[in-house]
Amino acid sequence: RALTDEALVLDGAARVDLPALLGAAAQRWWSSGRLRETRAAAEEFVWPDGEGDGAVRWRGEEFAAVICCTGHGALARAWFGGWPFAAIKGQILTVRAAGLAADTVRHDGMWLIGERAGQGRAGATFERDSEDLDATPAAREQLVAAARRLAGGEVEVVEQAAGVRLALADRLPAIGWHPRRSGVGFFGALGSKGALWAPWLAQRWCEVLAHGAAVPPDSVLEREARSR
Repeated sequence: RALTDEALVLDGAARVDLPALLGAAAQRWWSSGRLRETRAAAEEFVWPDGEGDGAVRWRGEEFAAVICCTGHGALARAWFGGWPFAAIKGQILTVRAAGLAADTVRHDGMWLIGERAGQGRAGATFERDSEDLDATPAAREQLVAAARRLAGGEVEVVEQAAGVRLALADRLPAIGWHPRRSGVGFFGALGSKGALWAPWLAQRWCEVLAHGAAVPPDSVLEREARSR
């Protein structure tokens, strides 16, 4: 239903609580011995030289493949530095507002999502070529104005947070093997649609790694190389 001529209200909307989902998944994988958490540097990896068994070596262990899914982190820049990645910073607010329902989304280019009665999140800013995680007064002002407009009244700011999206020039995600380095793959450039893209792309990677399926041609990393 229309909120104004330029805004919509989605009643009965749902969202994925990504921190809760990822935390629960990590705990399950950790308990079953399938997850290890540590920091890694690019220089720790030893790549196949074309004469061995093709294994990637890291800290004395051998792996059939290493998939880089670190967002805008250092590994992506070290291994895939030739691709035109764009870092796009975004900021959001957690706000309290009278009458904000838990199952409602309001959208007019910016959005206001009800998380529970009287509280929700407003976002998001779009700042090109910015990779810091600082919450800024300018973004706060922009987000408060949007939250007031969508809530139809005053809002109280509970928290301000910032993150960085990694994207490619065509705004499509990318998975696939590095064209010149054996054993290293990429999963990323999800931009602002990671919650939508990630499950489907993860399933494609599973099919590639477990069953030898081909990487979908529209999602391969070489797409960017071909377009240049």
